[in-house]
Amino acid sequence: MALKLFLNVLYTIGIFVCAAIVYWAFPLQRYEFVIGGVFVAGLFIILKIKLLKELRTPKK
Repeated sequence: MALKLFLNVLYTIGIFVCAAIVYWAFPLQRYEFVIGGVFVAGLFIILKIKLLKELRTPKK
């Protein structure tokens, strides 16, 4: 359970870092960083949703 909570925190930090990278890169017209940041943030969001669904289902 502690590992899953730690993963949740890492996913949240990763999403925040990716958002900061996109925020920094867009005005500088570094679109390769924007695309990479959006892609990685999307992966983190998908993984976080799967993790939260797994935590909400009761174990038998």
